[in-house]
Amino acid sequence: MNIHISQSQLIKNHGLQIGITSANQEFSGSPFPLADLDLKRRIGFVGGVYVEWLNVSYISIITQIEYVQKGLGVESIVTGEDSPEPLGTKTDYSRLDYISLPILMKTSTQIKTVTPYILGGLRYDYLLSYESEFMSAVFDNFRRNILGGSIGIGIETNLTRLLNASLEFRYNLDFTNSMNLYNKEAKNNSFDIRVGFPF
Repeated sequence: MNIHISQSQLIKNHGLQIGITSANQEFSGSPFPLADLDLKRRIGFVGGVYVEWLNVSYISIITQIEYVQKGLGVESIVTGEDSPEPLGTKTDYSRLDYISLPILMKTSTQIKTVTPYILGGLRYDYLLSYESEFMSAVFDNFRRNILGGSIGIGIETNLTRLLNASLEFRYNLDFTNSMNLYNKEAKNNSFDIRVGFPF
């Protein structure tokens, strides 16, 4: 018996996805003063292309290649030159640029003109570069290759081919330690809001 799989059955969809990401990092290890600082989330950009595989009921596989801005902010107290009294606070931000390769399983169900879905899977991140005036010594010891995971929920419209779009919320976390120093750990985490456009 011959089994024939057409291209329309193999590739369900492909397109562009862009959005914003709210990122932070968790530091631990002793002694490691960063673990005691007031760390803030950093807003950045995420964007790339995707291919959705397997045109079968309810289940598909998403592969992506995307550029992601992560990082964090460190809040500090501002004092006067002649007085230790605090004048306020300021936040200094650092940016880390990654190329990310997620492979996600997606399950969905069509309800009239919309299709809600959930997805989850693994993600490989490669650190391209970083920008920081106050944490460069820390990021010099970051690993380039990171394995993590992503989970998310979203909804797609099913109007016409030209009017299809998606809105998605995704949470990303690292499984492996980003630091290359003994007994010190750093892990990224981020929340994304994305819109997608098939082409």
